[in-house]
Amino acid sequence: MKSEAMMKKDRALYADIEEALRSGSAKVIYDSETAIFVRYNNVPRYLLGAEDDSEGERLLDGIPEEEFWLIVRGMHLYEYAKSKGMWASKPCFQVYYEGAPLDDGGPLEIRRPSEKDFDAVAATYTLTPPEELRKDFESENFFCGYLDGKLAAYAGVHDDGSLGMLHVFEEYRGRGLSKQMSRFMVNRRLAQGCLPYAQIFRDNGPSLGLQRRNGMIFSNDIIAWTYACPAEKR
Repeated sequence: MKSEAMMKKDRALYADIEEALRSGSAKVIYDSETAIFVRYNNVPRYLLGAEDDSEGERLLDGIPEEEFWLIVRGMHLYEYAKSKGMWASKPCFQVYYEGAPLDDGGPLEIRRPSEKDFDAVAATYTLTPPEELRKDFESENFFCGYLDGKLAAYAGVHDDGSLGMLHVFEEYRGRGLSKQMSRFMVNRRLAQGCLPYAQIFRDNGPSLGLQRRNGMIFSNDIIAWTYACPAEKR
């Protein structure tokens, strides 16, 4: 690809694009030495990165769907998307892991959840609508951690392949359980032949610290989720 050299400058920033193309879940619709534009195969969701601001703006403006999700890279495209009236998440760092499996030992018994655990998960993870969370919960990549048979933590993989949904219930915090859960998930993605990557809000100090301790490589620039929809839905 023409954009390969650009992406290698900050591999973490483009980890989602790398994994989407590797898995075959998305395809390149535009590629140049200074920009890469990708669309997922079955949903109106795009991934955009551009070193040239005007090129990035032109690609964003050319999206044919009225309603779509888009991940942008860099503050200029982030601000430009908002100026177009698009909803935008808080800026995130993107991180990825490469290397040998991590030491994921600890006190948790980590396994697929029981159906009775869904209500506790839904009550504590509110970034995803319940119907989408249900799909994540039932996927092969959602796991719960148990102490003495009681639900103490959970984590999963979003439908785009990113690690996330990491949560430790309040009464079990301070025991290193987030470290064990996050490392278990990294190792699982490695075993599946995937690139383990995640997106972390720039102001989430505890999560940023955890991923640094896990040896994750951080993007130099930010990414953000944005969303466009018809005026009547706003």
